[in-house]
Amino acid sequence: MLKINKADFLPIEQTDFPELAERKGIGHPDSVCDAAADACSRALCKYYFETFGRYYHHNVDKAALVGGISVYRSTP
Repeated sequence: MLKINKADFLPIEQTDFPELAERKGIGHPDSVCDAAADACSRALCKYYFETFGRYYHHNVDKAALVGGISVYRSTP
């Protein structure tokens, strides 16, 4: 059973310490990695269920987005 209690802390405007939150947009590398890991997990769950009839434990929540640049140089 889930039990939810009412919060008993002061509103942020009345506290001595400010609350900080990091907001990331859709194109942020962390958001892109989260979306890719989520898609991978969903596909893996589908494969497990269709192949074995059950879901198996898996960890696909670690991802890194690496960027780079390339330059095309034609040879004379």
